[in-house]
Amino acid sequence: MYKSFYKKVPGRYTIVMKHSLFLLLIAIGILIPHFAVVQAITLNLDYPKFGPFDLNVNQSLPEIIGFFYYFIVGISGLAAFVMLVWGGVQWLTSGAIPSQAGEARDKIKNAIIGLLLVLASFLVIQVINPELTIIGGDVLVDPCSDPANAAKCTLKPAVLPAGPGSGSVSVTVDGQPSIQVPFPASTVTVKWSATNMSNPVCTATTDSNPFDGTIVGQWNYPNGTAPISGTASVNLSSAPSDPTTVDFTLSCESGVETIVGAASVLISSGAGTPPTITQFDVTDDNNTTTWLPGGPVGSAPTYTCCGSFPGPTDIPTSSDVRFRWGSTNATQCDGQNKLFGQVSGVSNPGTSKQAIPITSFGPNIFTLRCQGTAVPDAFMEIIVNKIQ
Repeated sequence: MYKSFYKKVPGRYTIVMKHSLFLLLIAIGILIPHFAVVQAITLNLDYPKFGPFDLNVNQSLPEIIGFFYYFIVGISGLAAFVMLVWGGVQWLTSGAIPSQAGEARDKIKNAIIGLLLVLASFLVIQVINPELTIIGGDVLVDPCSDPANAAKCTLKPAVLPAGPGSGSVSVTVDGQPSIQVPFPASTVTVKWSATNMSNPVCTATTDSNPFDGTIVGQWNYPNGTAPISGTASVNLSSAPSDPTTVDFTLSCESGVETIVGAASVLISSGAGTPPTITQFDVTDDNNTTTWLPGGPVGSAPTYTCCGSFPGPTDIPTSSDVRFRWGSTNATQCDGQNKLFGQVSGVSNPGTSKQAIPITSFGPNIFTLRCQGTAVPDAFMEIIVNKIQ
């Protein structure tokens, strides 16, 4: 079938292929500017130079497209030359055989038409828009370069939705982060959950002061065996003295991220004064910005960082931040979520605290808890959003 078709329509297949190549070259020329701002691609190979394009020196995407455009034009010219020579030789040797002379003329004609189509692709692009033949990022006009668009183009870092770095761990006792029950105590309900974390591995522990083995052993999931959420009843009737403090702590790991939440019960018949947090602030590692204050849990302020973002940020640091805090009527303060293990003492008004790295993009939650001889415990929170 195909053989007879080529005999009836000699050279048609060659013409179709030339037209396809012509359209392909036009498409490449039109698409070049749209890829002009794409980042460079590193290809560790040794390439010949075609026209003004040398991939051994510059391997950006526009350079690669221009390289292959010239490459296709060069190959097309070489193919046309071979077809011309082949057709000429066939014509000279055809003698008195008209069919061979006709095939030779068709080869020469198709080679010339194909070469003209390839070369015409550049001219067609010039007619459509001469700037399409310019390979470079300047082809695309930045609308923000117009002063009339200045208000619309002001760079404003956005708070990212929940993702890596925005996880949190919650622990409550009878629905509260801290409660006080009279001595002797009865049963309380512990509820916990880990949210916005990818496949977290959680460990749950209970501590009491003074120590009581019966209380400590009731809510205890060692070595990553804790469910990521649940409820449990804990009997506190064995508390050894008045007052007794019981802490419930859940630590969850996800990749390189470890987030900790805690709740407490004060078993006491006394009426003390609850602790308060007088300050909880954050600044950059080099103390080049003013101290930025925290707020209540659930309505804490969000500050943007870090220095790699091309726009203005609240905390102009490369990766680390420092905290300061103060309290009254507190016997101890500790950190939760991303601040776990970073707080020592009931206050730290200066800047001597060890720098804390911001390793995760998105919102990073830092929670300060202060405990005293009465409840409720005091909490404050700061969210640092690392911009990608």
